[in-house]
Amino acid sequence: TFGALVSVARNGGSALEVALIGVAGLLPPAALGLYGGVVADALPKRLALAFDYLGQALLCFAVPTFFATGDLGVMFLLLLAVSSLAQVSTPTESAVLPLVATDEELATAASLINFAVVVGQGAATAVFAPILVKVAGIETAIYLAGGLLLLSATRVFDLPVGDTAQLRQIDTVDWR
Repeated sequence: TFGALVSVARNGGSALEVALIGVAGLLPPAALGLYGGVVADALPKRLALAFDYLGQALLCFAVPTFFATGDLGVMFLLLLAVSSLAQVSTPTESAVLPLVATDEELATAASLINFAVVVGQGAATAVFAPILVKVAGIETAIYLAGGLLLLSATRVFDLPVGDTAQLRQIDTVDWR
């Protein structure tokens, strides 16, 4: 999203065009956020994350390969689609916390995730997106995002399976 904003602005886009790119990232959470949580609850968490990240990655690889990323409509639809898929992955990421953290660690783990999101968004906005788009272009930024999403899809399978996290929690309980 940040790379698209920078690209549209650098290519002489009007304030309305820049705003449309921003809306493409904000509309899905406003319209689909609650539904994404329902879908996330209905699916196995590992499967939901893997397919969601994979879908986002495929979009990031296919769109710049087959369409002109300088077209405002193409960028709008890409961001709208990726952000719509994220409405399932975002609540699912929170839902897998019990698999990787004990009950005592849940609040800290949630705080760390929020901190990482804010740092990532800040770094993307202030540093990575402007530099990457200026040096390598918006297509490279989109391909990089796709690569990171593909990596995320594979990392999902490193989550503990079954009751591993629950067994770990039992081991840490003070039974006195």
